[in-house]
Amino acid sequence: MKHLKTALLLCSFVFLIACKGEKEPENATATKAETRRADPDRQEITRLVKDMYWWVEKGNMSFGFQSVAKDSVVVGYDRAAQSLYEKKLEKSGLFAKEFVDNTARIFNKQDELLRNGKAEWLEGDMPPFGNPDVNAWCGCQDTPTDDFDKIHVVIEKTTADTAELYWNWTGFGEDWEQEHYHIKVVREKSKWKIAWMEGWDYESNVKLD
Repeated sequence: MKHLKTALLLCSFVFLIACKGEKEPENATATKAETRRADPDRQEITRLVKDMYWWVEKGNMSFGFQSVAKDSVVVGYDRAAQSLYEKKLEKSGLFAKEFVDNTARIFNKQDELLRNGKAEWLEGDMPPFGNPDVNAWCGCQDTPTDDFDKIHVVIEKTTADTAELYWNWTGFGEDWEQEHYHIKVVREKSKWKIAWMEGWDYESNVKLD
């Protein structure tokens, strides 16, 4: 009887070990599957950011926020030009609806401040909004190269349909590496798109100097 109990205990122990061993591969398989799903997303997001900067480099953003002056004073923006600009944002396929809507909000508020005289802007001077000393698209005054395929994209946080990231220049010295520009993206109709950029934050762009 004693031998029988010992045998049963050994069998139970072996069974538990076997069950545990079966569960571990399942967890490992699930983790690998999640990684496989994440990798294409990361690749697509990285490509999106680089393509967006090539789009900007081609001068597409120059159509927006065109000032209108009277007697050497900027009194507002060209609304027709802005409408065309926002359509260019939409047609590019790079920007989410919330980014386009936020651009329109910034435009409308700045235009309002200029037209009611609360914002003073002499023609030829820097605009009184945000940080006019740097390019809103990159938070920079210059770049080490015109090849935007060389920017380094770091994805910090992801969910199924959102991601937060920053990019910088690597290989061009420590100063360039320390400059981080933050962006948020969303999945819109199964495609990743730019949703927010730190240089186009609403509050920052309607605050007067």
